[in-house]
Amino acid sequence: MGGGLRKNQEAVLSDDDLISCQTQLRWIVGDKPIPVLLAKLFIDSIASRDPRRHPPQWWLDGFVSGLMRTYVRCLLPPVDFDQRRMRLEYSESRVERALRVVALASYRQGPQDLPLFHSQEFSDTLALSALMADEPVGLGLEREGAEALLGYLIELRLLLQPEATADRLRFPQDLVADHLAAAEQLDQLGAQTIARGLEHGTVVWEEFVALLEQRPEEEREQMRGFLLALRDSAMGARGNRFLAMPLEVSERLAELGFLDPEREGSRQLQRRVREVISKLESLDGASRRQARVLADVLNDLQAERWLEQKEAALVLGLIGMEAEIETLEGLATDRVSPPELRHAALEALGLTARDQASTRQRIERFLEAQLRADALDLMMEDEAGWEAGWAEHDRRLAVLQGASRGLQVAASASLPLLGSGPGHAVPMLTLTALREGEGLRIRTQVVMPAVWKLPLPGGEQLELVMVPGGDAVIGSPETEDGRRAYYLHYQRKCEGVNVEALRPVNLKTFALVRHPLTQAQWRAVASLPRLEHDIRLTPGTHEARGLWERHAQPGCLPVDSVSWRDCQEWLRRLNRWLKEQWPQLGGQGEEPRLALPSEDQWEVACRAGVRTPFHFGDTLDASWANYNGEEIHVPGRQGAFRQRPVPAGFFGLVNRWGLAEMHGQLLEWCADRWHRDPLAEARGDGSAREDPDPELLGDRDYTYRMLRGGSWFVNPYFCRASFRLQHVPDCVNYNNGFRPGCFSPASLFLGH
Repeated sequence: MGGGLRKNQEAVLSDDDLISCQTQLRWIVGDKPIPVLLAKLFIDSIASRDPRRHPPQWWLDGFVSGLMRTYVRCLLPPVDFDQRRMRLEYSESRVERALRVVALASYRQGPQDLPLFHSQEFSDTLALSALMADEPVGLGLEREGAEALLGYLIELRLLLQPEATADRLRFPQDLVADHLAAAEQLDQLGAQTIARGLEHGTVVWEEFVALLEQRPEEEREQMRGFLLALRDSAMGARGNRFLAMPLEVSERLAELGFLDPEREGSRQLQRRVREVISKLESLDGASRRQARVLADVLNDLQAERWLEQKEAALVLGLIGMEAEIETLEGLATDRVSPPELRHAALEALGLTARDQASTRQRIERFLEAQLRADALDLMMEDEAGWEAGWAEHDRRLAVLQGASRGLQVAASASLPLLGSGPGHAVPMLTLTALREGEGLRIRTQVVMPAVWKLPLPGGEQLELVMVPGGDAVIGSPETEDGRRAYYLHYQRKCEGVNVEALRPVNLKTFALVRHPLTQAQWRAVASLPRLEHDIRLTPGTHEARGLWERHAQPGCLPVDSVSWRDCQEWLRRLNRWLKEQWPQLGGQGEEPRLALPSEDQWEVACRAGVRTPFHFGDTLDASWANYNGEEIHVPGRQGAFRQRPVPAGFFGLVNRWGLAEMHGQLLEWCADRWHRDPLAEARGDGSAREDPDPELLGDRDYTYRMLRGGSWFVNPYFCRASFRLQHVPDCVNYNNGFRPGCFSPASLFLGH
């Protein structure tokens, strides 16, 4: 089978494709030998398939039973004229049914009426009894007819006589016998369902599998080939309610056959994806686009890579049909399921609602009900309470975060244009963790920030929320942990300076993008014509991983390794495009203009009215934000260090104004020059400082621009709302990204 195959003079298989197909064939036959004829049929089947529509690694899926029937029929001799005249021929269907009946009878041998369900020798008496038994168990033949048919099967060597023993028989191939017996067993289960007047085969299947589950493991090990063949036959009969196997029974049967449940779950899901692709390809443009996405997902699920439960939930969300929605809703509300699986199901429902307007309202109601069903109010005090409290936190918060993220993803499809009127109020989850005496109290709350969109080229968009104007206080008290970093790292330059001095500001209302700018959003604008200098189309050091990043939200990682100057060029290109396109986008009046926020604006937006080190409260946790969780911010705990950014909206958590990933993830460029003392020449109106720090003349720090928010790389103290960092404006670093805002014209923010 090496060297590639050809179909209609065109190469259809590479050697790598063949290896994948051989792997699947070997998996089907297990440790049993592959008959030469079966291998030939396998090759012929491959050669008849279009690799553009059916990836080679899945060519065997779903037709094993049919392949076995074809194999049996190929062993039959052609019927000549004399046979027809004398009516001595046996039809293919008659021979196949006879083999199936005999195979099942031989598989049902065993002590004390306990079928062994594996290939073994059997007597001619057993075979004759099976052929003579009444329908539907047998063929209902008279003895003379049964003997003639049995002799015909032996003559064609479809049944063998070991060592010329006339009264003992066996099948020539165990693999074929497995599938013949399984096909007959399937039909008999269907017949039982009909005879008992049942509407479907669930009860009969459950009874059958329950008896098998009582058998010792060593017996079930011998049954493995039969059990997997039975399962494959049942998968091919899904359209018949009397034969169809319920999903939970399928999983039990796979376990009985010592089949990897993750692998089998992947196979079933891939079958479903292919069915949906075939339906969507014949529909309208939007459906065809969905079909292409699902085809990409299918190609990503390589034969040697088993599907995780969370990824399976995501694929169900991308399919988004009624059966998949019901499955996801069941997973989401099943309190026995692991929290991470419930979380994934809720996120996946958000994807379905985003992509399908017909189900959006219903799914959003479901997600909001889950979000409001279980608010946290946990108090962790002594050592025992601390451990138990965090365990309860992890179990319950994961589900709430999934619902919150699902709602945010769903809402992204129906946001109003900035400046066009009221925003879309989206239910989201916020969290606070505050000291109470010697303990820590963690609470969650549902907030309803209004969200708008601003279109970008190529169908991308920004999501923005309003930061209300008025008086605020920023900076930190001198007792706040983490302030010593300035004096440790900058020594002389910050000595004697209160770098995070508390200070009042009075800001005008503005809009800020909800997440750090993503790779897809950057690319949409970076592809516009150059204005002052070139910028890279795809900057960054992190590639997409997993199905979510590659298919659910392509380009959802925050863009990193962009300099302050690059950000300015990106904003210039976007503002020119908005000026040209604003009327066509549906905008009225003066077009919006975007810019980097000042550091004062950034901090006011981050805090959302709180005075604690984080908008979360007194501490930071790796389940709320992306930073080096191996470092602890007292009174917190040690957590994950992910060592890379996460997709936008990953945590599902926001501050009270709807802004996400303000702590950690990436450092965000601000407009200002670096001033060590924020009180020196402070304007108090939140505007950016363009004048340099006079004390830094002649030093490289003279040119520095501000960065805020911390990153995935740093410890939690550098992620505090008041922490101020800086770098040269040409710095390109994997820690640095940005989050633009809209600050003018003022008319955009009236009546928000």
